[in-house]
Amino acid sequence: MDEAPAQDGAECSVADTKRNRGSQDQWQRDLAKSLKKAGEQLAVGLANEAVHRVSQYAERAHRSQREREEEREQLRLDRHRQRVRRRAEKRRQRWEEKYSRTSPAEGWAFAMIAAILLVLIVVQVIPAWAVFFPILMSIRSVQVLGYHAVQRREADVLQAELASHRDPRAARIDEVCDKLKAAVKDAPESVRSFLSKPEETVEALRKTSHDLLIRELSLRALLTPEETARLTRERNALQARVEMEPDEIVRQRLTGALAALDQQRTQHAEVAKSADRLEAERTRLGYTLEGLYAQIMRVRTADAASSELVSAGLRMSLDQLRDEMSALAEAVEDVNRTSHMEPPETFEASGGNRSGNRVR
Repeated sequence: MDEAPAQDGAECSVADTKRNRGSQDQWQRDLAKSLKKAGEQLAVGLANEAVHRVSQYAERAHRSQREREEEREQLRLDRHRQRVRRRAEKRRQRWEEKYSRTSPAEGWAFAMIAAILLVLIVVQVIPAWAVFFPILMSIRSVQVLGYHAVQRREADVLQAELASHRDPRAARIDEVCDKLKAAVKDAPESVRSFLSKPEETVEALRKTSHDLLIRELSLRALLTPEETARLTRERNALQARVEMEPDEIVRQRLTGALAALDQQRTQHAEVAKSADRLEAERTRLGYTLEGLYAQIMRVRTADAASSELVSAGLRMSLDQLRDEMSALAEAVEDVNRTSHMEPPETFEASGGNRSGNRVR
């Protein structure tokens, strides 16, 4: 009776052992299968990576070879251009040395002599073999006249380029000063008595106006729209970062940077204000010169009855010009004092004491 349960228990334990052994074998087979699959996939990946690297290397090598060929071709073209330029420069120098001391009149003289010789040959005054002389003189005439024609054309092109790139405000200054200079030169003695040296005075006013324009343009060159937009964009980003920063020390440092950026923007605003002030002074001086020109023309066309009244108006215009030149000198002095853009300083939120806010 007791042996039957024992046998059943032994059989159950054997079955459990076989079942556990079977599950372990299955697990090992699954593990081996997974490892094999992973190894295969890794091998495939490594192979693909190797193929990709080889293709990249081949592509880089091909690109490098193509770039080297392009560089060699560009170098060859550069050397060819340099040779062409050197040859052209040598020809131009020889041309200059040979014809720079000539004049168009010399070319026309050679042409006239050649024409006279040809006429004499046609009418058989001189023998026909002398035809070489008018031919040589004609060649010389063409060379001399051609050289001066080229020089004149280059001068015209240069003058046109300068005129096209010239600032219209500078052209207006020259126009007003030229008119004023011509009016002063042809003005009656009553007008010239107001100015000891009228031509030199007008030239000094011209130079002052041009200097004002150059100074204004130099200040505006410091204030590009891109730079102004960049400062505004960076300030907005820095302000947003200061508001979102949780760390007190970092926030203090960013606040100091924000103060330095605000100082730089303030300097830009001062430079813009200085440029606007110079523009206003230049505009006022220009209209004053135009008014002075009108007064001089009135004196020239006034009759004897109204000449004293017109002369009094001219005196008032000259006094106004003197006062405006004095105010202009003060304005330029103020601009030179306030428009210097210094490098921005670094500020701290606690007043600039960096030693008291160190990170411990």
